[in-house]
Amino acid sequence: MSKQSKLKVSNTSKNLDLKNFLKTNKLPILVTVIFFLFTSYVSFFIDNPARGSDAMFYFFAGEQILFGDSENVRVPNAPIGGPVLFSSLNTVFHDPYLTIKIISLISGTGIVFLSYFIIKNIFNFKIAFLTQLIVAVNPKLHLQTTFPFNEIFPVFLVFLSFYYITKTHILYNHLILAGILLGISFMFRYQTFPIVIGFLIYLLIRDKKLRKNLPLALMFVSSFLVGCSPLLIYNYTTFGNLIDSDPNYYMLTTSAFVQTDEWKKQVQIQGESFFSGITSDFNLFLKNYLFNLFYHNPDRIFNFSGGIDNISPIPAVPYIGIILIFGGIIYYLKPDYNKKLLFSLILSAITITIIILLLGILETYFFVIIIIPILALGIFSFKKIQKNFLPLFIAAVTYFLIMAIIPVGRAENFFSAWIVFPVLTSLFFLELIPRITTRNNESKQINLKYSSYVKTIIIISIISLLCVNLAFSYKLMGMIEYGDKSYEGIISEIKKIFDYKKPGLHIGTEIKQIGECEDSRSYEERVNTGKGKMDRLGFSLRLSNFYIGALQVKHTISEYKVMWKSFRKMSPTDKKCSSPDYVHTLTLDDWVQTENYTAIGYRYFKKNGFRFEIYKVEEPAFDIQQTSLIEVDDYPDQNVTRYTTETRTKKETMGLNLEAIIGNFNYIFEYYQNTDFNEGSSSVKSYPNEIGQKTLLGVAFPLSENLRFGITLSEEDTIQPYLDSSGYYSYSTAQEYILITSYKF
Repeated sequence: MSKQSKLKVSNTSKNLDLKNFLKTNKLPILVTVIFFLFTSYVSFFIDNPARGSDAMFYFFAGEQILFGDSENVRVPNAPIGGPVLFSSLNTVFHDPYLTIKIISLISGTGIVFLSYFIIKNIFNFKIAFLTQLIVAVNPKLHLQTTFPFNEIFPVFLVFLSFYYITKTHILYNHLILAGILLGISFMFRYQTFPIVIGFLIYLLIRDKKLRKNLPLALMFVSSFLVGCSPLLIYNYTTFGNLIDSDPNYYMLTTSAFVQTDEWKKQVQIQGESFFSGITSDFNLFLKNYLFNLFYHNPDRIFNFSGGIDNISPIPAVPYIGIILIFGGIIYYLKPDYNKKLLFSLILSAITITIIILLLGILETYFFVIIIIPILALGIFSFKKIQKNFLPLFIAAVTYFLIMAIIPVGRAENFFSAWIVFPVLTSLFFLELIPRITTRNNESKQINLKYSSYVKTIIIISIISLLCVNLAFSYKLMGMIEYGDKSYEGIISEIKKIFDYKKPGLHIGTEIKQIGECEDSRSYEERVNTGKGKMDRLGFSLRLSNFYIGALQVKHTISEYKVMWKSFRKMSPTDKKCSSPDYVHTLTLDDWVQTENYTAIGYRYFKKNGFRFEIYKVEEPAFDIQQTSLIEVDDYPDQNVTRYTTETRTKKETMGLNLEAIIGNFNYIFEYYQNTDFNEGSSSVKSYPNEIGQKTLLGVAFPLSENLRFGITLSEEDTIQPYLDSSGYYSYSTAQEYILITSYKF
């Protein structure tokens, strides 16, 4: 057979495989597509850029790592994988906010898609499909998918590793892929590490023969280390340690039980010892650990407190998730209720209850009475767990045991081990309820009739569960996007359905209204005196009307400026403009700037014509020494003298410029994006100064041969970072709508 024939046969086989895959997985694919469309709409048409401060934080950190001074960049308790990825992709797409949004969207959609195939490796179609539906309607997953966060992409990689590790027959390449995927995930979030430990335990005990298991475990660990080796090398060469994380920070700031000030001094937030929070006062650590293990962290899953920050199967109703999940566990384990087992369960429950009652901590540690007998049941029935379901079980248990070292701040931090809970919920509805309701009916006729009735109840219950999750997601999104903090429980929300309430303002609307207010425009007047020197060096190639050019400009300027600014703010309640405040600034500048300009375009100008240009401006060096006296009229005693030394280490601007002459009018459209970094006198650290995108629209008409009058409307969307008191990056967003009168076009 010729090569062409073999190629045709291969292509035909691939097409058949694809058609067969699409045919046999219509419903899971449909759920995935619906999830993608829904979250895409929310992400791009509802979500506000003001929610993207975390995204820009990671992006700027990545920019500094790649193009600045990486030794001065430390992301608190988070690896550098996310920042580096976001910054690297920005060199291609030139829009970091949009890029990170797309990553979150693809990751969340991938989790929904993979959840079906992970469970299909273990159970039948019904269990796998219902699990996928429960995953797809989870409110916290909607939130993570629609917002530009750093958390969801590593979870997607964890789910992909689940797919390989749950196969009936694990091949060597499956282990290698799972290890590498978890290694890459580890470079984004350290929370992946408990999953690695869980997989390692599974590989060591999956067969009784240690000689057979040990090479597999070593292969997996080696693959994991290869996957995360860039992070380990970076941490060691930059900070002198392999893992740049400090759980002591959370122990000091968020623990339920905190010791004296002396203990706080011993346990430094960036202490020398990774385990200083444990060893300094072990009894205190144990007290917090048990609280996290048996109350705080389970609250994020089962909603003990009646709040919104949970990933319960029914997030709006407290405690109900316990019945669904533990009911699924009991069914799946199918224990043999012999005397030994029953005695152990009863004895453990009674003993724990007595201890808790004597200590007077029943209100806080009631969950222990439930979980300990369940764990005992699991130990007795361990051999009954399917081999390919075992890694999910072990990974979940390991995850919760390790993560209890700190109080987990948000429920979505449990997503890495969360898939076990939707599976158990599916088993509760599709297996346990039919088994309980039909097993005692001896008559087949009665049994069939009863079974039909039970199926109806199950279907209604499942639909109700899905609807409650979607309603809760709607409420949660409203709280995030519109600042609606009125959640008071499910009963209160049901009552609100019948109460008309005017929709609130989208977060960020006030900024837009201020910009659109006629009296909210900012005015600026400068009086400049000084001297400067400018050197130009460049070339331009032109062929007919096409041109390409490059230019380097060096400015050396000493300048004295007197500047007056007035600005008006609008009250968000009555939407009226208040009286202005005036700021006077007197500034002496000495600065040197180097600018590299490259452009390619087409120009055709006669009586009517146009110009099209794509350009790039780079400013690799920018030094400024500045002394300013700032006066605020409303606060005459607040005059400030400020001395500043700045060095911009990098600035890039990518832009599009369109200009047209039609009749007696000039029309200009310009769009550009820029990013720059400064080194401020307030800190030795080098930090990013600004990233933004700007749009300019202009029209002008001639008053004379050399004088034109025009109006230019400019819109700017800028992220401005700053260093907070602790030395970490913080970012604020700003939008400016400026109306400019131009006398020269």
